[in-house]
Amino acid sequence: MPTPSQLAATRLHLGGSSIPWALGYAERAPSELWEIRTGRREAEQSDAMWFGSVIELATRPLAERYLRRELLMDDLALEPCEKTVYHSVQRGWWAVHPDAVDTKHHVLVQLKNHDPRVFKRSYKRPTEGDDNDKVPIAYQMQVLWERAAVLSHRPAGEQWTCYLGAYFGGIDLKLYRIGPNARLLYAMQRQGFAWWKAHLDQNGPQSPPDDSFWAKNRDRLQAVKDAEPKRPPRATKGEIVNQPVASLDGLA
Repeated sequence: MPTPSQLAATRLHLGGSSIPWALGYAERAPSELWEIRTGRREAEQSDAMWFGSVIELATRPLAERYLRRELLMDDLALEPCEKTVYHSVQRGWWAVHPDAVDTKHHVLVQLKNHDPRVFKRSYKRPTEGDDNDKVPIAYQMQVLWERAAVLSHRPAGEQWTCYLGAYFGGIDLKLYRIGPNARLLYAMQRQGFAWWKAHLDQNGPQSPPDDSFWAKNRDRLQAVKDAEPKRPPRATKGEIVNQPVASLDGLA
């Protein structure tokens, strides 16, 4: 995750993780993002966020091994992107921090860590082609946003391969290739700039955003979760101790 200095550098910008948040496609409300970026609320790091940042030291090399086999590039080397990447044209409001890049082979990877059950609820199995429709929309948006910022500094027409590396339970890696989506990216850029201009621009009104669209998405996702089969409750120690022991008579 971004360091404090990176967060400070992009405080009034929209990055890869904040663009779906601002537009209402993340788990948290756009008003929370606005409160954090305008100094009305302290940024909080959940246990899941902390754990994801810690295990990234191991998950990035694991993604690298996987990609070396898939892309047949023995010298592929994924490096963390420690510097803020500002969009070359939209520099004033668009900035990102990709998790891992290889500029020699033109590869960008965004890493995510999930509870194992998230796969059944939010993902489909990856295919041999582009997997944009196999991942949650917020993560497709994040990879597209970061890709566009990186490519804005590269020669026109240069081809990059971009991936979402999703870990379920910290070790079960599924690698999704995120192909270009010009239509979605254009909509993100148009709506993102309007959102930034109205809510974050220091020369603008910095008015609070409306959470109504996000709330509808939240209710829809909650309905999907509620429809999932529930796990049976765990037996207590007392119940386990008092369970009858099966007889071995007649089994010899």
